[in-house]
Amino acid sequence: MEEAAQSRSTDTMIDPPSSIRQHVKWKMARTKKTRQMTFEATKEIAEKILSHFQLLIAIIYVYCVIE
Repeated sequence: MEEAAQSRSTDTMIDPPSSIRQHVKWKMARTKKTRQMTFEATKEIAEKILSHFQLLIAIIYVYCVIE
């Protein structure tokens, strides 16, 4: 990577892995090994986060298709 940076070539540069999204970390921290949420309230919040994320993806998709 150092050689690629010095030569200013983008052909051999490797992007670092993307970090895990915050909502995924939040959900993982509150999920038991049995894949059940720790509390019912936590499950409700996780479902709201998922629906919000799905809505955001749908908006982005519509925006990209229109343009």
